[in-house]
Amino acid sequence: RILTITREGNIALRIRWGQPPDFLVSVGGFHPTYTPPANLNLPVMKRITVNILSGNPKLVLTTYFAVTTNTIQFGAAADFEFKFSEFKAIAHLGFDVLIQFSPFHFIAAIVARAAIKAGSTDICSIELEFNLEGPTPWHAYGHGSFKIWFVKIKVNFDKTWGESRTNSLPSTAVLPLLLDELQKSTNWTTSSASALPESVTLAGYAVPDGEVFVKPDGSLEINQMVVPLNLTMQKFGNY
Repeated sequence: RILTITREGNIALRIRWGQPPDFLVSVGGFHPTYTPPANLNLPVMKRITVNILSGNPKLVLTTYFAVTTNTIQFGAAADFEFKFSEFKAIAHLGFDVLIQFSPFHFIAAIVARAAIKAGSTDICSIELEFNLEGPTPWHAYGHGSFKIWFVKIKVNFDKTWGESRTNSLPSTAVLPLLLDELQKSTNWTTSSASALPESVTLAGYAVPDGEVFVKPDGSLEINQMVVPLNLTMQKFGNY
């Protein structure tokens, strides 16, 4: 709760080692087209819900955000309702976005609806739904409609353009980047192996620039932040 406003919903985190490895974090669920892996044992995820106005009028906001090993997903919606006598005004506005990294692809959708009802009958209503997928090819589709009493006008659209090709992430050579790090003397450090008295004493020795000096009873260590070792990787940065 934040003051008098209640927020509710589900948050989940899953990290799986082994085969296959997996990672997932969700605040409020997932994109409508995404199905999480069954082996992660996720419950039915409820959207993060905020009741801005309760009673009459009523305004409810819902949202979600999720990150998986290959996607980013987010969306939100607002639902409004106002009753007066035998009539009711309702409105809905929402969007959903899913971005997939490899092969690169995204889906974006916007939905807007508004209506005035007498009981369960629409006196007048308007609706717009727009979807865009891409790239290569780009695909836009959806519909718009308007209704008043028994007269309804609906227009559908479906347009595809651009050449079709697979959008995989480009490859890159990681080993040269690692070797560059190994050549930097600043990444190498030395330390004493024990607290025993030194077996060798050096007088007036200055370590040349760019070199690393290790005493006979010392150890040599390297630290680099380019790539983890002893780990098979499918993705490195944006490659």
